[in-house]
Formats: sequence, C-alpha cells, structure tokens
Amino acid sequence: MLWDGGTHFSAIHNAQAGEEAIPLSGAVIGPYPELAQRYLRIMGLAFFQTHLAGDESYRQYLDPTFANVLSQSDMTLSLVQELMLAE
Repeated sequence: MLWDGGTHFSAIHNAQAGEEAIPLSGAVIGPYPELAQRYLRIMGLAFFQTHLAGDESYRQYLDPTFANVLSQSDMTLSLVQELMLAE
C-alpha cells in the first residue's frame, strides 16, 4: 500500500485524543493522518480477513482497482502487488 502525500507516521493512531506519547510535528505525520488511518483500517481488514481468517470474500478488496476507488485526491492510494529488486 502506497499513499502519496503521507509518511510512515501518517497512520499512527492516537488512542487518547489530544495526547501523544511522543510529540510529532505535522511535517512528520503529514497533512491527512485521518485519511491514512482510514486507508489502513480498510485495507488492513481486507488483508487480515483474507490471509489470517481465510475469508476469500475479502480478497476482492486487495486489488488495485479497489484502491483506486477508495483513493481520495488529498492523499492518493495505490496498491503495490509486486516489487522488483535491483540486481
């Protein structure tokens, strides 16, 4: 999963609103953490239901087409299915 306009820290969920264990600047988190968290919840559910729970009905959501439908212009989402390593 790749989101354009976010960072690795964009999906950090703050369990208690207004309180952070480690204060992070907006530049580190990115401008749309709520959107990154939404993407992660939806795609994470599909991944774990498919690969851990064995529910194949969720596999349809692990597709680039679904990622494009889910994607919003503020932070675009892409699903990477294969990486080619340089030799």
